[in-house]
Amino acid sequence: DIPLITRNVIPPQTAIWFNNEIKAPSLTDKIPFNQPKVIQMESKKERVVVLGASQKPGRYSNKAIKMLLQHGHEVVPVHPTLDTVEGLTVIHALSEIQGAIDTLTLYVAADLSSAAADAIIKLHPKRVIFNPDTDNQALEEQLRQAGIKYEHACTLVLLSTGQF
Repeated sequence: DIPLITRNVIPPQTAIWFNNEIKAPSLTDKIPFNQPKVIQMESKKERVVVLGASQKPGRYSNKAIKMLLQHGHEVVPVHPTLDTVEGLTVIHALSEIQGAIDTLTLYVAADLSSAAADAIIKLHPKRVIFNPDTDNQALEEQLRQAGIKYEHACTLVLLSTGQF
């Protein structure tokens, strides 16, 4: 029996050189331990807007901010009344953001994202992530018409699994 290496012992954003190809292992991969060469993948660092930022450590938006920072991303927290979150200056409106945005990750309900739809379209991020409980079909249609990619996913899971 050859010992096997599984995904849970390989750090996130790691690839394996196996059978003359590089692959990002899935959670179910079992690869002979004596054969792969584990290499660190370079991940692109992004400028990420967190719409619905929170100072409360139990909130998913706060956890996302922390994890994004841990992964080396530039984080732009947005909330109408807060001044700082995790040591970052909070932007009070999307219209105040200068420069290109790679990802906008939503942590607000549909009524709030609908109210911000014009600003989101004007900001024109490369991608919008609808986290759980942020579904908004009207906004999705506006994003589609504006040519902005979007996905229904959990930012925390994407970061944890190296898929961000």
